[in-house]
Amino acid sequence: EWQERFGQSRKTADGTGNWMALGLEHEFEIEHYLAHQGQKWVNNYDPNSMLWISKAMDGFSMEAPDKDGRMSLVEGLKKAMMPALVIGVQHDVLFPVWQQKEIADSLRAAGNKGVVYYELDSVFGHDSFLLDAVSIGPAVKGH
Repeated sequence: EWQERFGQSRKTADGTGNWMALGLEHEFEIEHYLAHQGQKWVNNYDPNSMLWISKAMDGFSMEAPDKDGRMSLVEGLKKAMMPALVIGVQHDVLFPVWQQKEIADSLRAAGNKGVVYYELDSVFGHDSFLLDAVSIGPAVKGH
């Protein structure tokens, strides 16, 4: 995802496309992007919120014990009988495609007949739901 979006491209200091030495400023586009995203986050959220979100993610599981006491995703999803659209996005490193397929398959194995799996190939990875409405829109609208 990052390689396709930013690669080794450098930020231009003069706006002409010609790279100029920037000293300790953000030399590469990825540095500029990450600094910008970080500043947006700092301006909008309490700094401790990321700690709590991270802790919640670390402790979250959709699994539940099966009849033998083993943790099972299928068992954990047995009560989820509403229609479900599961979208996997290539290049998503936070929630990879294999994991989204596993969720869709487990919902079906748990007895849910209303599961649709949709896979996108977007360079925006996890941010596709925010940045790639052209690709993700039809999946959501159609289901």
